[in-house]
Amino acid sequence: MFSCVGRKLVLGRRIQEEVDAVREIIGLDVPLIGFYTYGEIGPIDKTKKELSSVKFHNETVVLWVLGKE
Repeated sequence: MFSCVGRKLVLGRRIQEEVDAVREIIGLDVPLIGFYTYGEIGPIDKTKKELSSVKFHNETVVLWVLGKE
């Protein structure tokens, strides 16, 4: 879980609620690690031409889920 440090500044003491919401969706049995970032760089939606250019994103959360079927 990669969370922008800007989110921490906005959420303040409520930052744990963000982690709890993610845990509620992915399940308590899934290990969760992460760190704060200073924003992310990437396209909004590379399947759509108008949203495929690379942009700087701020106050976002990125989840990278690894597993096997």
